Amino acid sequence: AGGFHTLAVDAQGNVTGLPGAGEDKEASVIPEGLSNVKQVAGGWDYSLALLNDGTIRGWGLGYPAPPSDLLAAVQISSHLQNIMALKSDNTIVRWGAGPSYLPAPGGVQNVVQVAAGGYHSLALLKDGTVVGWNAIYNSFEAGTIPVDLKNVVQIAAGENHSLALLADGSVVGWGRNEVEQNFPATVPNFNKIVKQIAAGGFHSLILFTDGTVLSWGGDGKSTELTPTTNLKNVVDIAAGWRHSVSRL
Repeated sequence: AGGFHTLAVDAQGNVTGLPGAGEDKEASVIPEGLSNVKQVAGGWDYSLALLNDGTIRGWGLGYPAPPSDLLAAVQISSHLQNIMALKSDNTIVRWGAGPSYLPAPGGVQNVVQVAAGGYHSLALLKDGTVVGWNAIYNSFEAGTIPVDLKNVVQIAAGENHSLALLADGSVVGWGRNEVEQNFPATVPNFNKIVKQIAAGGFHSLILFTDGTVLSWGGDGKSTELTPTTNLKNVVDIAAGWRHSVSRL
C-alpha cells in the first residue's frame, strides 16, 4: 500500500495496481511485461517490485532509482520517499529523495527484516533486537528504540511511529503518537494470537491468526482499539498513508 494507491502480487508473480484518490495514479499503472515478482511495495507516488532474481523495478512520478550496485535483494520496504532493501548477505541498502534521509549506520549486519518509515528506518536483527535511525529532522522518537526491547519477531514503521511484535505475542508501539496510532505502549491482544502487524501514515493494524483484524489511530480523536466486526478470514494486511488493505 502506497500513499493512496494499492499493489498486489499473485502466486504467479504478476502485479495488479489500484489507483487511489491522490496524485499517484501513475504508480498504480503496472509496467508492461513486468513478471516474476516476489514482493511489491508502495511509496508516496511511486511503486517498487522485487523480482525473483533479486533485482528491483520501480515506476511512478517520484521514484528515486536505487544504487547501481544494488543486487541480490531479498526484501524491500518503502514509505513516503524512504526506501530500504535487505540484501542476501543480511545487510541493508537505504535510499530516497532529499538529503535529510540518512543511510544505514555502518556495521549493521545480521538483518532479517527492514521497515521504512516516513522519516525513520528500522532493522530487525537475527538476535531479536532492533536498530533504528532517523532522518535529519522529524521522527526522533520513532527511530529511537525503547530500552530493553528484545525478542522481536516482526517490525513495522509508519510515518512517525513504530511497532514491534514480540515472541510472546505482545505488540509494542513507540513514536510521536500524534493521533494515538501506537497507543498504548503495549497493545492488548484480546486473548488472541498475533500473526502480523502493519503501520500506516497515522494508524496501526494487527492481524490475528483467527483471521480477524484490530485497528486504531488515524482519526485524531479516539484512543479506542477497534476490532473489525465485518472483516473475517483475512490472511494478509497492509497499511497505506491513509488507507488499509486486507487479503482474504
